[in-house]
Amino acid sequence: MKYLLPLLLIGAAAAQMPDAPQPQPKPVHVYTFRKSWQDPPLRTNRQVFRSKLFWISEGTSFAAVAIACSRKNSGEQWHSELPAWGAQVGFYYIGSRFLDELYGIGGAAYQTSHYVHSIVSH
Repeated sequence: MKYLLPLLLIGAAAAQMPDAPQPQPKPVHVYTFRKSWQDPPLRTNRQVFRSKLFWISEGTSFAAVAIACSRKNSGEQWHSELPAWGAQVGFYYIGSRFLDELYGIGGAAYQTSHYVHSIVSH
């Protein structure tokens, strides 16, 4: 117990030294995975919502939802399709922030193809 206080003081002093090397975060790519569920998130909110893949995939899926819901003969309605689109955006966010950005693209692509099919077939 008597050795604990000096060790804490040394550790606090070392943490405040400006020339001490700081661990640098590794770059995060589209295909970056976490090694364990206990690791911190891969991306920040800012990184997720500034991603070009996010805006392209979610923009195309929302455009498909909007076109499908605006056509009366497509069978799609706003009150049922917007919650589904919002849930898909949530899954993209969780997948991109904690798992891998490629997981979100699949859901957006499936959703876009579903609505494009409903637009074309009716």
